Amino acid sequence: MLVAFATFVVFDLMVILRVNLFLSEITGRADWRNMMWRFQVSGFDSLRTFVNVDYIKGAPLKIGVASAIGACMGVVGGIIGSLPIRPTVRA
Repeated sequence: MLVAFATFVVFDLMVILRVNLFLSEITGRADWRNMMWRFQVSGFDSLRTFVNVDYIKGAPLKIGVASAIGACMGVVGGIIGSLPIRPTVRA
């Protein structure tokens, strides 16, 4: 769970950094049409502020889901690891 949590915290920070560094380049991409439409109807004055708020609002859910999946995988791994190992008999 801790690995998933840390990974997605770093991932979200890198996404926010990428958006802030390359905002002018990525606004023209086809996959940003919806984001640009949402900005226009949002009432925000700054695209940078809008995008940062949007990404920060979505971060807790992404981090929480990733952490829950990491916890489940840890439990499954722990259960499998605690199973007794049976030696195989070769003829």
